[in-house]
Amino acid sequence: GYLQVIRSGLIELIILTARKIEERNAQSPSRDDPLISALLEEIQKDPAGTQSLSQKAASLNLSVSQLSRRFALCTGFGYAQYLRKVRLEQACRLLINTRDPVSRIAEACGYEDSKHFGEIFRNAFGMTPRQYRKTFSQGSSTRLTT
Repeated sequence: GYLQVIRSGLIELIILTARKIEERNAQSPSRDDPLISALLEEIQKDPAGTQSLSQKAASLNLSVSQLSRRFALCTGFGYAQYLRKVRLEQACRLLINTRDPVSRIAEACGYEDSKHFGEIFRNAFGMTPRQYRKTFSQGSSTRLTT
């Protein structure tokens, strides 16, 4: 009832606040670093296929610490934290807008193990992917925007 509506509103507020902070941090500095801008685009286009930080650093002939430091300075997020955020946003969209099984959504978002995906999702949103779908699916009056 009301508790669920309040909880949903708080989750929405947290996500919107995080987005605004990310937009503010990512707008100017990453434009000054074409490498990070390209990396952010790559993550947004295909979060499931995105390489790990060490793989990406090796392909760019940078050390892991160099790439990590540049990424954090430009975005305000650690690489893994940002990738997880983008993957979870994609998962939220898929949960709301498709009827695909959670295991397929987990795989589409870059998680090989749906149980691990469920744990990460629950830690981030305080509910399971199935609960999220039930709460925020198309017919619901309350929706969390990702």
